[in-house]
Amino acid sequence: MENYINKLLEQVRFTKAHKMIADEIRSHMEDQIKANISEGMEPEAAEKRAVEDMGDPVEAGVSLDRVHRPQIAWGVIIAAVVIAIIAIIVHIYISNEVITGYKISTSGGRLVSEGTLFAVHTIEGIVVMLLLYLVDYTTIAKYSKLVATVLLGANFVSSYAYFTMRAINGVPGMGEAGFFHLLCARMYGYASSLIVLMIPLFAGILYKYKGQKTGALVKSLLWIFATSVCMSYKNGIGWEHSSTVVMAFCMLIELTVAIKKEWIKVPKIPAIASAWSLFTVIPVAITGLLYKNRMLEYGHMERIRSFFIPNTEMNRIKEINSGLVLIGSGSVSSFGGKVNVSTKNLLGQIRWITHEYILTGIGATLGIAVVLAVVIAVAGLIFLGIISSCKSKNQLGQVMGSGCMMWLALYAVVNICVGFGILSPYFGSFFPFLSYNRLSTSYAFLGIILSIYKYKNAYPAHVDIGILKKKKELDKECV
Repeated sequence: MENYINKLLEQVRFTKAHKMIADEIRSHMEDQIKANISEGMEPEAAEKRAVEDMGDPVEAGVSLDRVHRPQIAWGVIIAAVVIAIIAIIVHIYISNEVITGYKISTSGGRLVSEGTLFAVHTIEGIVVMLLLYLVDYTTIAKYSKLVATVLLGANFVSSYAYFTMRAINGVPGMGEAGFFHLLCARMYGYASSLIVLMIPLFAGILYKYKGQKTGALVKSLLWIFATSVCMSYKNGIGWEHSSTVVMAFCMLIELTVAIKKEWIKVPKIPAIASAWSLFTVIPVAITGLLYKNRMLEYGHMERIRSFFIPNTEMNRIKEINSGLVLIGSGSVSSFGGKVNVSTKNLLGQIRWITHEYILTGIGATLGIAVVLAVVIAVAGLIFLGIISSCKSKNQLGQVMGSGCMMWLALYAVVNICVGFGILSPYFGSFFPFLSYNRLSTSYAFLGIILSIYKYKNAYPAHVDIGILKKKKELDKECV
């Protein structure tokens, strides 16, 4: 039997699929041997008959080689490239028509238009996507705890150092800032950008807890809490508070899926309800109590008040949206209809029209039809990503993929609400693959999806990332 399996595996070029194929073939042949023995055959004869029934190992191996070779999600790649081209065209158009003369200084001192710089960053994002496609996503899971610990530690240290420097020295100009201040600022910038990687890392951490009980649930909640605290501190003096909420939401979704798949051996409904209550109901109740008793800082009070009372920027967005037309730039009437102002010209009153207000910018310059087309295209790409990760046989890939795609989907929904004046601009957001901010991260998560799809037929439901062997040893000790 083993000789047959070895000869079959010689025909399968993708070595990472060997273990899964060998286990499946061996299990099938053992079942057949048992069936033959039950019919009265001797063990040796039963094994020989089972091997003969399997057919030629070379032919079987060639067939399995076609099935288990690495797969490429061409649909996702083509959709990503098409959306990238559309996004570049949109940014170049807006930078030329709306913010003419607006230039960005590069590190080399050269001045380039926003549209050109967006094109460069889009190409960088696609390169990141392709690089992550080459990485085995199980490697991310294997070192998840170590990388997550370093990442959170770097965020805490850099944030503390950066904000301490600001508190002591203020916010100096680039020419006045000392070396240590610039170093802290640079470290803070890198650490804050990379913190989003906690989503795929958390999937790996959960998988390392596979087979454990209540202690694993508590540790999982502590990981979410530490990430939320880190991001809340980072955004404490800023306006980008949605990132903390979205991050916690995605990690809770991953935890929910992990509990449902019985990675963590706890009562499902009570555990899931407790986890969600801990990070939703309780924080909202505490915040409401602090707000009611005026125990929050003025800035935080204003942000909460913006939920119920539209601010100036929201009113400007609604004014622009009232003049949108199906195709092209619309107009808004002022002074009792005596003056008509182009929606394209009104964009000058809005900040960051290539960031969180990119959909508003597209609608005001190109029309509602283009906005709908772009939203549908990006939604389709995210949906393709979800489908691609769900096709994986491996549960780790499914959980990691669901977390990454949910992050993109949530931000897309939040950004649509911000762009049309439904949510306050305090909800710092972006539209995936289209906004200038978080561009590389969007493509990075898409690269992880491509990696998951690549190995969809290579790994079984559970893959050994260094914890399954330990789990088996613990199971033996319990017996």
